[in-house]
Amino acid sequence: MDKQKKIAKFTISYYYKKYPSGDIDKRHTRTACVYASKLLDALKKIRDFDSEYISVADSGVSISEIGGGKNESSSTVG
Repeated sequence: MDKQKKIAKFTISYYYKKYPSGDIDKRHTRTACVYASKLLDALKKIRDFDSEYISVADSGVSISEIGGGKNESSSTVG
């Protein structure tokens, strides 16, 4: 019997602008909701769709595990 692959909803805020000096302009963020089995997969999806992605914003990740219509767990990663 195959294990059911767990999927989570990742809400990720990220930076997308830099100052002319090259430092990240933390005033500019975007937020994406992505469904994936791992955080790295979710970040790859964002990079694939937004070429301006720089990095995850401070306290910019919220994870909600989904499966069978039941919210099983939730956490925030800084």
